[in-house]
Amino acid sequence: MGIPAQPFINSASQALPSIAVMSAWQGVGYQMIIFLGGLQAINPALYEAADMDHATAWQKFKDITLPELKPLCIFVFITITIGAFRMLVQPMVMTGGGPSHSTYTMVYDIYETGTVNWEIGLASTMAIVFAVFVMILTVIQTVATRDKEEENVNKKTKKK
Repeated sequence: MGIPAQPFINSASQALPSIAVMSAWQGVGYQMIIFLGGLQAINPALYEAADMDHATAWQKFKDITLPELKPLCIFVFITITIGAFRMLVQPMVMTGGGPSHSTYTMVYDIYETGTVNWEIGLASTMAIVFAVFVMILTVIQTVATRDKEEENVNKKTKKK
């Protein structure tokens, strides 16, 4: 094809993006099953009503499909983020943290500190701080993606 050979996992600049692409490809099936279930759960009457109103395909997607899939999108976004932070096996197996520690992730560092260097206390502390960081990030993502309508429903439910 005329493209020169690429070093991918042997290059410090390409190793981490290569592992990220591989990890994304690895998880795409799981996420597609979630979205397929979400698409099948959308009430067909909504699309029928949109057809009666002569809505275009874009309007149906924008006004029906996306709002109905929003909770699933948030769930998938949060699980992907958590999965990215806990990436250990891929860099360990593919590059061993190299070249030049370019694929050395936080979880890999915790693993090495605890099992290779036998600094169990430090590794435990790192793991706890890391877990708290991921929990805080998850809460921030959940609050940032919360819908105003959802908050109003929750307020009305609490008043009853």
